Amino acid sequence: MPFAEFGAKITLPDGTNFFRRITYDTDNEEELLCSYRNRYHNTDVYRSIFTYETSDLSSSMISGPLYFDLDFGVNFSEDNVAVRMQARHCVMTLQQYLKIPSDQIYLYFSGGKGYHIIVPSEVLGLGYCNKNTLIKNYKDFAALVKEEWEQRYHTKHCIDLRVYDARRMFRLPNSFNRTGQRYKILLPGNSYSNVDYTDLSNMSLTPSDYQEGKGRFCIMARAWWDFLTEDSIVVERQTSHALRKPKQKGEILSCVTAMLSSSIPEGNRNNTTVVLASALFQQEFSFDEVIEIMLNWNQNNSPPLPEDELYNTIRSARALYDKDWNYGCTSIKELGFCDNKCKVRKG
Repeated sequence: MPFAEFGAKITLPDGTNFFRRITYDTDNEEELLCSYRNRYHNTDVYRSIFTYETSDLSSSMISGPLYFDLDFGVNFSEDNVAVRMQARHCVMTLQQYLKIPSDQIYLYFSGGKGYHIIVPSEVLGLGYCNKNTLIKNYKDFAALVKEEWEQRYHTKHCIDLRVYDARRMFRLPNSFNRTGQRYKILLPGNSYSNVDYTDLSNMSLTPSDYQEGKGRFCIMARAWWDFLTEDSIVVERQTSHALRKPKQKGEILSCVTAMLSSSIPEGNRNNTTVVLASALFQQEFSFDEVIEIMLNWNQNNSPPLPEDELYNTIRSARALYDKDWNYGCTSIKELGFCDNKCKVRKG
């Protein structure tokens, strides 16, 4: 049963402030958060950025969105153009490096002095991960975005790298920010480039009608995320190309062409996927190219494999290929795609 934390800033009559945390299971989360909002007058209320696999939050595996906190400090109103440009840079980097669709990137005004950028956890499809690994990868990616901006524009980027920890909380959407005297609101698409501070200030006087849509898995985003974050990929980039001489792509074999032009029924899709991916890797197609080819091929299957399942199968084929373990003629023959006239046919 997954768990999360609700938080609220509370001011006592004598002016003393403290922060209350409540751990809850997420089975009826929408109803429960509504009651918490009402209890604390929807003011300075928060939810943990992560969801926890168990109730022991200190040791639990965690799952959560890729996130950024852009905090511009005291001059937010004067420097809103700059912070909007930096928000745009974050969005463009997500699209450039991870190929994340624009409708899966959500930009919030915090109601105070900054922005939150959220990519739903479903987009990368990471599931529950070791907390230290996930937080390190999220922070490293944010640091990459920050460093690229500063090297290019020679000005400090306002991404806050202090927000990457396992118990981090973000203000709930459409809740009131007592300090900024505005609501945290989700902005419509491309608002990082066309909403000035006056418009933003007026828009956030009331809760927004905009809400996040349901996140959907993006096979290309997951592939690029793994490429950027996995140590094995880094090692491969440093060493394997020196060991393996680059080859030109071979002519696609007739059996592979037959598989690519066929609609595969349920029951044979996984086996055909791994054999087909292996054949393409052996003909020196890159991981990115294999993903693109097989996404198009999968659309003709009956029914298509879920994209996360397709991705995991292709990735398994790649891992086997890197160890020189490949599927060949025997596997293709078993699937019924062997061409008797093929020049490389075995057996």
